[in-house]
Amino acid sequence: RGIQAPDHSSVSIDALSLLKKVPGLYVWHDSFRKRIPIASYGGKGGGLQITSASGKGLIPAEFPITEELLKIAGYLAAEGTITNRVMVISNTDPEVLADITRSLELLRISWYSLKNAVAFTCRPFRELLVVLGAGGKSDTKRILPFIFSRTKKEMASYLRAYFEGDGGVEHASISAVTKSKELASDLAY
Repeated sequence: RGIQAPDHSSVSIDALSLLKKVPGLYVWHDSFRKRIPIASYGGKGGGLQITSASGKGLIPAEFPITEELLKIAGYLAAEGTITNRVMVISNTDPEVLADITRSLELLRISWYSLKNAVAFTCRPFRELLVVLGAGGKSDTKRILPFIFSRTKKEMASYLRAYFEGDGGVEHASISAVTKSKELASDLAY
């Protein structure tokens, strides 16, 4: 996929570098007092954020890899849809929907409720997830390439969210259903 996935020791994703070629994204810092096109920004530094042209959604330029990020990625792999404008995770379980909204709130990503779903429109967050390998149609979804290089606890957060959507536990068996051969292969890994 041409992505340098974060290694095991990494605690954040260099979103600034990964999103540098995505048109319509900007760098923001309180000291700038204006948005600077991400493609023309050559600096680094703490406190940088990435935003869209509208300025409505912000993510940190160094995006932390947290349990909440991994949960959202797992839920997206199972029950998610990513379009050009919105990400939607569908589920009928109120506890799962509450976990999704709690995770988004901790990530500081705004969201809204739909019937049996949660939607969020933060463009920089969407672009980051797509660049990392999330998304695709149900028959082409994959596990994010860096998941299995994370700690067991972090992998468990991702897999728990994935199986909450597309899997189940019966007796002594764990099962999952997917249309994606690649996703099934990734899970078998």
